[in-house]
Amino acid sequence: MDVLSLAGVRGQSGFVFARVDAYDTMWKTQGNVSDNPAWEKRALTAGVNYKPHPQLVLKGQYSHRVNGHDLSENTLSLGLGVVVF
Repeated sequence: MDVLSLAGVRGQSGFVFARVDAYDTMWKTQGNVSDNPAWEKRALTAGVNYKPHPQLVLKGQYSHRVNGHDLSENTLSLGLGVVVF
């Protein structure tokens, strides 16, 4: 949902998002490959996409990820997208 249009802003748009992920890249290994808990991940990501112009988007997101050993990492990502066609 465009939160800027809810605030009455015209000509721009802003979208807030959140995502929860859980994955294990070593799940059901075969042969003598051991299942390493370090590859079991849980992540919570939230961010915003801001479109100041229909052909331009600025994106920011924060992610908190924990592996199977309860070691965590925090990531901040920023991006820019341009429509050229």
